[in-house]
Amino acid sequence: MTTSSIINQYSLIILRDEKEDALPGAPTSLSPLTYEPGLAPGEPNFTPDTGRFFIGHDPSVGQKNFRRTSFPYQNIEVVTENSTELFGDMAAGYLKEGDDRSFYKTVLSPAASYTPVTIPVQGDPAYVYRINNPQSLAAFVDYAAFDTDQKPVRMGRLRIMQAAGNATPFCADDGVNMSAALLSFSASETGPVGGRYVVINYRYTGTANFSLSFRLTRPTA
Repeated sequence: MTTSSIINQYSLIILRDEKEDALPGAPTSLSPLTYEPGLAPGEPNFTPDTGRFFIGHDPSVGQKNFRRTSFPYQNIEVVTENSTELFGDMAAGYLKEGDDRSFYKTVLSPAASYTPVTIPVQGDPAYVYRINNPQSLAAFVDYAAFDTDQKPVRMGRLRIMQAAGNATPFCADDGVNMSAALLSFSASETGPVGGRYVVINYRYTGTANFSLSFRLTRPTA
């Protein structure tokens, strides 16, 4: 008489874990358009620094990510609770002020030199606010700043413009200072090839943190 036995075997699968800014597949040149090797089709990549998840893909003509030069390039993102940038593009998922879903709200520290404006995003409280697709950019930023006692610091509007091929955005500010602490703004372009974006920078000579509420509008041509 023979008996049979069942053998259970368990395996631990370790995913690729490149950080987000090292996700492979970024373009190395736009003219001609060439890419560094990306994730292999079906290859998973978890980004431990941001908690996002990507799958390699070989897209065909007509697919959204075919020859895509912006992050995540020709890879596909699998939505997780930390896909804040993706959620923001789809449903304005950034934390905003009170019941007014059109205004961003953040708290910033004094800065002697121009420093990027950050906004609180779930999972990343110091996310640098970005204006994507900067080429031929035209945008208005209405803002109001208050000190820790909720006294007004400055209020106004930024006009940010950038012509195609110009690496430095034009930033005009019609705001008025309402306290002795000087608050001023500038704009700059940054990011990798094919994924460039514009950031809003601030300089503040106060001695304590201040709150900034702002709304971005991009008029159509």
